[in-house]
Amino acid sequence: MNDTQIEKVKFFKKERDRLNARSRALSMSKVNCVRITLGSRTEGKYDYEEAFFDDEITVSVIKEFVKLLQENDEINFEKLKAKLKHVKIKF
Repeated sequence: MNDTQIEKVKFFKKERDRLNARSRALSMSKVNCVRITLGSRTEGKYDYEEAFFDDEITVSVIKEFVKLLQENDEINFEKLKAKLKHVKIKF
């Protein structure tokens, strides 16, 4: 291998390590704030709204909702729906 190939390999290893460290740092157990972006796309432009939540109750509800979306479990959705009836979220 020549010097440029060695440099490319070093660069890719460094990037891999950086991305792995970032993925470990952003595990769901460490999440304490949520930023949500909702938007619409039209020809050549995007319109969007952002919401930011940092209170403990709202963040825990959103984390649980995201986890349930990933699992796609309807029984647990009903349990979450029952919990949401008692939570008041202010915008």
